[in-house]
Amino acid sequence: MSQFRIVHDGECHSLRGWAEMLGCPYSTAQQRYRNGIRDFDLLFGKDIALRPLNVREQDIEWLKETRYARKGLKNEWQIACELLGINKHRAGELRKLVEGLI
Repeated sequence: MSQFRIVHDGECHSLRGWAEMLGCPYSTAQQRYRNGIRDFDLLFGKDIALRPLNVREQDIEWLKETRYARKGLKNEWQIACELLGINKHRAGELRKLVEGLI
């Protein structure tokens, strides 16, 4: 299997490496690359993936109060993302925000 190498702003990483750093699903970036997309912003969905996670304080409190209903589920944070209308691929970032790790 060949590794796609992408150079952007002087940094060179694999397609998978960029996808992980930017929070973009690797399969999506890979499919876009195979379809001929080479523009960095379009390839990794910069308009979506790089936007800061903007969650209101009251939503964070609500997630804390209702966590008992999701706790222990395999996809606990994906469910939380869906409840707030956030892309489920940002579940790890949301978890850190709610748990006060960010």
